[in-house]
Amino acid sequence: PQHSTRLAILPNGKVVVALPHKHVVLLFNKEGKAKGHLGSFENPHGVSALEGGKVAVLDDERIVVFSKSGEEHEFVPQGLNTATGLCVDGEGALVTINRYRSEFSLWGPLN
Repeated sequence: PQHSTRLAILPNGKVVVALPHKHVVLLFNKEGKAKGHLGSFENPHGVSALEGGKVAVLDDERIVVFSKSGEEHEFVPQGLNTATGLCVDGEGALVTINRYRSEFSLWGPLN
């Protein structure tokens, strides 16, 4: 089977790439050079750029938000167990799809 990759491009041109099959989220500079990784994950299903240089990562039953300086904040929303994909709406709320319940969920805005 093909492995999937999720990515987000930050306003400063950096790229965040989630590799679920390797349980890692990588960070690249705008020139494409690897700059390291973000945290430790079971199965990162999605990444999204947030205001202020923050990055959100959807991982199985939690969402981890990284500040521009690398500080982590973990959120464990109720009912988040089969979610996939992550994006931000126009008001700054995180949006994901819960496949088991065939619904989408909004969390936020996360400041």
